[in-house]
Amino acid sequence: MKPTLILHIGTCKTGTSALQSCLAKNQQFLMENKICYSEFHESNNFHLNLTLALIREYFEKNGIYDGAPVDIPLGSIPITSALYSRPPADIVDRMKRSFRENCCETIVISDECLFESTIWWIFPLRLNTEPLLNGRKNYIMQYFKEAFEEFDIKIVCYLRRQDDYVESLYNQWIKGMNAELYGVIFENPPPDGGGKCSKYRIDESAAPNISMAKFINGMLKLDYYAVLDEWAEIYGKENIIVRTYEKSRLANGVEQDFFANILGFSGDSLAGLNLYDEVNASFKKDIIEYKMAAKLFELPREIYDLNGAPALAHLSRNNKKNILTAKQAGQMLEYYRESNEKIAREYLHREDGVLFYDKGREEKDDYPGLSAQAAVDISRELILALKV
Repeated sequence: MKPTLILHIGTCKTGTSALQSCLAKNQQFLMENKICYSEFHESNNFHLNLTLALIREYFEKNGIYDGAPVDIPLGSIPITSALYSRPPADIVDRMKRSFRENCCETIVISDECLFESTIWWIFPLRLNTEPLLNGRKNYIMQYFKEAFEEFDIKIVCYLRRQDDYVESLYNQWIKGMNAELYGVIFENPPPDGGGKCSKYRIDESAAPNISMAKFINGMLKLDYYAVLDEWAEIYGKENIIVRTYEKSRLANGVEQDFFANILGFSGDSLAGLNLYDEVNASFKKDIIEYKMAAKLFELPREIYDLNGAPALAHLSRNNKKNILTAKQAGQMLEYYRESNEKIAREYLHREDGVLFYDKGREEKDDYPGLSAQAAVDISRELILALKV
């Protein structure tokens, strides 16, 4: 019987940070149950190091030796140091050695960047031409089939409804936004090529929030079916495991779902484990909009501190409001309706063709925008922080 590789490819904003933290801190428990989770990026508990090493290897095989990405801090380690840390073969060899030494039966690799596989937003425009985007994506997707040929490979992917995904990702990216990243995402996004994915666009001239519109128009493609189909062409549709990231489906969190439904643990065996961590907390909507309006990219620590400032606690009233309006969300979901129905029918075998069951957005939950008073309050606290 073949050993198993569980390749968790994302997507972003589906509890990946919490799940990866859970996997890392329960390494010993997993090893005792013949599951190997090792050789991950130590700062953030996932296998970004392997994905970046593969991109570097692809560049070098194509004569590109100056493929350094934009220097974006990831935890305490810049992405550039991870990119040039070790070759992919070394990472995989060490992973397999740990697997063998502990008599394991399963290896788990987790990196949400694998879903899209180009990580275009950390690279300069010259490295985001359509041939280089497609080339490195195909190189990465094919790699695991060859490197783990002795394994039975299962691709695991959690999907979040597109409007909720965009809302959450916008918050995260603006939270960590610096001047270089702003230039890549908002001023020099990659071409619309890159496979079979269709791309929803917002009319920026009529958008209630221009930053959100630019973000959607320049960000990752949201045609989940097209991306899954590319993975299925290599690994077989029967080996693609799709889970939906919804409150109604994950009442006990993504960690519990992954350990129970992907790794096969019973509730009793998980009773003594600490599965849950609060990681990657969202920013208050008003602070996000203040940062973008003022382009405060040179004060990352001060902006972070504002989010938890007691004097700004009242701004939490807008936390559950949506910057992507209900009208825009409805248009986006209609655009991807057919694609989502295909996933529901072909991967989840749902005859009703419904992929996401949670209630849609309502106009009453639209974010009203940054008020003058909120801007004054934030400015006051920022000035006080800078004086310290």
